[in-house]
Amino acid sequence: MATEDTGRRDTGKPMTIDEWVETFGQLARLPFAMAAFGMDLFGQTARRFLDQTAPLNARVDQTTPTPLPPTSPAPAVTPPQPRPSATPARAAHEDEKSQTFGQEDPKTKSSGIPSGVAPNNPKEESMADKNLSDDMLKLVSYSIVCIERGNEKVLLCNACELFADNMTDCDFDSWVIASYCEKHRVRCDRKYLRVAYEVLGRWEKPDLQFEVKQLERLEDISDAIRDGNKKNKITKSGD
Repeated sequence: MATEDTGRRDTGKPMTIDEWVETFGQLARLPFAMAAFGMDLFGQTARRFLDQTAPLNARVDQTTPTPLPPTSPAPAVTPPQPRPSATPARAAHEDEKSQTFGQEDPKTKSSGIPSGVAPNNPKEESMADKNLSDDMLKLVSYSIVCIERGNEKVLLCNACELFADNMTDCDFDSWVIASYCEKHRVRCDRKYLRVAYEVLGRWEKPDLQFEVKQLERLEDISDAIRDGNKKNKITKSGD
């Protein structure tokens, strides 16, 4: 029959402080006791396994290794024998050829090209000048083609014209296409027109008033010479 006070034993007396301390101490030692029991059980199992495998290890150690088969010696290499049908002159030629084999020909040492082989020096193609972004006077050669599928054709080929404006590639393409379409009837959509061009030459633009300024400078020089002559005449007459 259960008692009303949970802190009382079946005897009906309450637990003392020492009994509570002993109870908590047993609970605290319980994990360590279980760990020690597990280690003891593992050690017994390991010893039993070693005792069972010891005879098998002893039998393996007593077995003799299988000897390896002996290796056969490498076959001797016999030097090539000269052919009996070779004449003395041919033998001398072959001997000279074998002595010069592997030597570098002084004629080909500097150029690196074997003798008897013509050097292959293709002409390096210079890159086409396509720079239009300056204020110089430019001679430009251009062509216009249509790349429409099924309607591919050349509309204008190698037309030359002078340009003095500073423009980009897109500006030049747009100007050339627009100028061509204004003068010709084009049966092709403008989006399929392409321009290929190259700058053939460029020069500095002369001053627009260059000739006028040059004449003015010559007139100034002429006036100065006249004034100098007049002064000389006046000086001489006064003397």
